[in-house]
Amino acid sequence: MSSIASARVFCSAVVAGSGPVGEGVAQVLRAFGFRVTVAEVDPVRALQARFAGSAVAPLVDAVRDADLVMSATGVPDTIDHAVLRAAAAGAVVSVAGGVDHEVAVEDALVAGATRVPAAPGVERLTWPDGHHVLLLAGGAGVNTSAAEGNPVEIMDLSFAVQLGAVRMLLEHGDELDRTVVPVDPAVDEATARAALAAWGSRCDPPVRPAGHLPDREPDVRTHRFGDPSTDHRP
Repeated sequence: MSSIASARVFCSAVVAGSGPVGEGVAQVLRAFGFRVTVAEVDPVRALQARFAGSAVAPLVDAVRDADLVMSATGVPDTIDHAVLRAAAAGAVVSVAGGVDHEVAVEDALVAGATRVPAAPGVERLTWPDGHHVLLLAGGAGVNTSAAEGNPVEIMDLSFAVQLGAVRMLLEHGDELDRTVVPVDPAVDEATARAALAAWGSRCDPPVRPAGHLPDREPDVRTHRFGDPSTDHRP
């Protein structure tokens, strides 16, 4: 019982970055019951994170009382030395993704911090004044260095969409603009239906009753002061 009582309970997490990786990390952490704060420099993405249920704050402020700090930007030195020093004592620092040097470990060592093993895959960074944080997987992407990386189910879907994109190029490459173009939605739909079938699920199209009018986009426009085409007031 004493060991359980002394175990640290994680409840507050900070996610740096709210791109595709950071958004997913924040979602998983919220599902695990963490109070999540997102640090994002893009105001649109920051607002999206706020509406998704996360608090939003500058990184150096958010880490001051966080139990877990996750970098998910793909940008070197996202968790720079100032952020490491501002982090709560004993905070766990980790990286989600595959980019090296998102945590400024070398800067911490230059500033006098020591780096010693604390547990398998865990190192303790300690500064001369006693401040310390726990670093996972040496600052490498924890999903690939301490876990299996992308599950085979995800890689399967990724390769299927890539194959569909190659088919697009072979069949319609001459028609495409010479720029980055989105994958044809039909490729995503075919991939999704095949994956659902492989997992024993399906998604059937809606059934139209006999005599139903041909599909057409409904006119959902509204006019604040009425429809000008039918308003014949003088």
